[in-house]
Amino acid sequence: MRSLLCLLLFVILTVPVSARDINLDEIYIRNSSSYLPRLINAKLDTYLKVDALFVDSDVIFAGWVNGDELVYIREIPGTQKNILCRYNRRYGRRAELRRFDGAVTHARISGNGRYLVIKRLIQRDRLIPEGELLVVNILSNSLTVLKSPSPFLDFTVSPDGGSLLQEGSGGIWETSFYTGMRRMTLKKGQYRGILHSSNPSLAFLSPDGNKCLVINGGGGSYNGAILAGGGARKIRGITASSEVWWIDNTQIAYRRGYTGNFSVVLHRLSDDTRRTLVDYSLNTNLHYSYQARMMSFLKDGIICLYGMGERKLLRTGLEGEDISFDPNGQYFTSLVFRKLFILNLGKVRRRQIEMKRSWGIILSLYEKLKLHTGEYENEYSGEYINRKVRLYRDLIRGAE
Repeated sequence: MRSLLCLLLFVILTVPVSARDINLDEIYIRNSSSYLPRLINAKLDTYLKVDALFVDSDVIFAGWVNGDELVYIREIPGTQKNILCRYNRRYGRRAELRRFDGAVTHARISGNGRYLVIKRLIQRDRLIPEGELLVVNILSNSLTVLKSPSPFLDFTVSPDGGSLLQEGSGGIWETSFYTGMRRMTLKKGQYRGILHSSNPSLAFLSPDGNKCLVINGGGGSYNGAILAGGGARKIRGITASSEVWWIDNTQIAYRRGYTGNFSVVLHRLSDDTRRTLVDYSLNTNLHYSYQARMMSFLKDGIICLYGMGERKLLRTGLEGEDISFDPNGQYFTSLVFRKLFILNLGKVRRRQIEMKRSWGIILSLYEKLKLHTGEYENEYSGEYINRKVRLYRDLIRGAE
């Protein structure tokens, strides 16, 4: 088991970061196998069952501007060139906003849908690529370029969408998107007790701005502390810098665990209770859509949704990544096999029976693979396929 987890970690860390849509099947099943395209087609068929709207291919990021429009980044295959597009789901209209070079390692849209922050590594005259942040004003299509010396994730966006936070000289600095003014939010002395690596610290403001969670670390291990009212409260167990979210002023959600056994935890700060929403997962890809109040994460590749209003978990039966909800919580985006889709949440809830047939086809393919060990890519493939068999059996039982 440990060997399988180490292999998966190695693959995830060595895949180019912009290729966030990782097809786990390709890691464990030979590329020459006839089962790979059949699995892809069967999984895409689940999207047809819920009338998913196909937007574009070779997409590496998408985020909502408002209830009808979204922006997305399309990577031109075989190059380090990217296209930023705007799409209206109601009318099916697409517009190219701008093109830019570099390898995109991270992107985040502000909660109000007005700004997009893109982290890129770009090769210029130096041997080592340079890091930069591109801040795009989506309404005016204007661009601001900021220095980003670290190759790792080194910024966060405030929940209200009005500012960017980065560690700089002496502590955490906050830059207003509206005015460009910078001010120091935290002095390094206030969070020096959590520092245990040279990697940049990340600061996450609470929605009311009265608390700040600061984390520092790397390699799947982060120290954290919530700073408020002149005091500090340590938070332990965070294992991904990109999967940390304030849910409201009293709760945070984050990824815990180790490779192959990740979990998503909802941590209530008032009484220090932790609720595990999913566990024993190969990947989680945790995201929170503030206006819709919807959490999304993965259970071995299957999209799971958790609404903070009804507090119920929905296993959608769809495989995908990078889920993002529109402000009204009615539609969400999903990336699967580098294809961008828009889905109606109501249809996903209602069409579980229709998807059951597709799940049955996927299950039968994995069950056949169990008997054809010559199709395995490595010695860990059998365990992976067993996981997928259990997963789809559970989905089918749940729909009965």
